[in-house]
Amino acid sequence: MKNAVLFEQNFESEFIEWATDVVSVGVSTQAAEKFNQFLIARIGGYMESPASSSGTRHHAYPGGMMVHSVEVFIQTCRTMASVVGWQDLRLDIRGLSRSDKANALVASMLHDFNKVQDMFGRPLYIPNILKKGERSTAKPFKRDPNFLSMSPPNNLPEGASEDEKVDWMAHNFATVMVNRWGNTLSEGWISAALVDSLHPGMLELFEEDVTQAIEIHDGGYSARRSHHAGSESLLAISLHFADMISSRGLNETVAMSVESIRDAIPS
Repeated sequence: MKNAVLFEQNFESEFIEWATDVVSVGVSTQAAEKFNQFLIARIGGYMESPASSSGTRHHAYPGGMMVHSVEVFIQTCRTMASVVGWQDLRLDIRGLSRSDKANALVASMLHDFNKVQDMFGRPLYIPNILKKGERSTAKPFKRDPNFLSMSPPNNLPEGASEDEKVDWMAHNFATVMVNRWGNTLSEGWISAALVDSLHPGMLELFEEDVTQAIEIHDGGYSARRSHHAGSESLLAISLHFADMISSRGLNETVAMSVESIRDAIPS
């Protein structure tokens, strides 16, 4: 694996503290608390997951998802600021409101959540071990064939009652829908559905622009999201652009600390 990023010591705890502070001054207390709970529960997955499987693609190393998400946040803020400050040529990131930064951070962290885990905590990518027992250098990861499968979790007891089965289906909405609709769903839609299933009600506490930005971050419209055409928010447009910039390695990160993020996006 190449281009792995060096994280500062205690990055996870410091990132959670910083991210919670950014969000708490821009949204409701309840929304900030829900996002804090999400980070505490899921940040380990971001720190372990690559953003892609092949060594020729972006962020294909453990922690790649964290790096990619932060890069998307920084570029999203810069793009939004350039539009907000266009009339008076004030392209300073400080031109963004606190709510703009909060929404950008939440959308950036959640847009690729489907690559972090499925409903059962299984990661999308697992090590790609060749027949000779060595890890592939060309493609260090591969997709887990069990990812988003319909197999009930191990903790669903044999002989479960109908009520227990219904409850399981209700709490695994994303898995059910992904298998029903297959490739007609965008990765963004899957991410939003997974977040909503694992953290019910959290997305509803943020502006609708956040969910829209997540759902259509990967561009082209399918039948299930064509209603967004012509009504894309500045956040959605900026995040899509930022995702493309990051995924093409145009703002590649070599080391990451919370201080460096603060420097990039001052309060």
